[in-house]
Amino acid sequence: MNDCYLSFKNIGDDNEERFNQYYIPGTKVLRNFLNITNSKKLRAYEQRLVLLNYAKAINVNKTYDFEHIIAIHQALFGNIYPFAGELRQANMGKTIQGEVYYQGNKNSMFLDYTELPYHIAHFNHYIKLKNYLSGIKDKLVFAKELCDVYLFINDIHAFREGNGRTQNEFIRQLAEKNGFILNVENAMNKFKQQGINYYQWFYHYQLNNQKDEILHNLFLDHIKTLDEYKQIMKLNLLP
Repeated sequence: MNDCYLSFKNIGDDNEERFNQYYIPGTKVLRNFLNITNSKKLRAYEQRLVLLNYAKAINVNKTYDFEHIIAIHQALFGNIYPFAGELRQANMGKTIQGEVYYQGNKNSMFLDYTELPYHIAHFNHYIKLKNYLSGIKDKLVFAKELCDVYLFINDIHAFREGNGRTQNEFIRQLAEKNGFILNVENAMNKFKQQGINYYQWFYHYQLNNQKDEILHNLFLDHIKTLDEYKQIMKLNLLP
């Protein structure tokens, strides 16, 4: 079997078998187009390519629904993984350290993969009903609404890998559409550099539905109006 080949055609309902189909046989390395069989090396190359691929993600068709999210995932990971832009075909969760697993506490698992189409349709109805967050002038109100959209996407966790970066870019684009600047990815990177484990906030949210850590640390503390952002940029450019 080609290491890049990914098919669930003859795989039944056994979740372990479905989950392991994403890996190169005999390894715990995700199937990839780079012919890399070392997980550490794959992560390093993936990070470099994704940085370059953001230029593609910026230019996707911006419909601000789940098709938009899928397009971003395809743009970011299409030259890395064979499952780019495809809904995951196995159940999975993440530990408090952000490690992926397929068995464990049901409360810390993401949605059942068989239910993804239903929840995606629900998301599309929800975001349309919210009028894509247009017309909200108050920065804090917008940040709270944006956080709810973000967590809805995170609960779906549509892809086997790359969910965080995809939803972060979608949220950045959605904020920009409505006159606000918010880069969740940059905020996360700053916390990571400080040795702060932001995965724990999502783990706590999965367990008890408490979103305060995510709302304050990633949204309320970082969102800017366009005028605020321009002023910051102007000050940063001063000698």
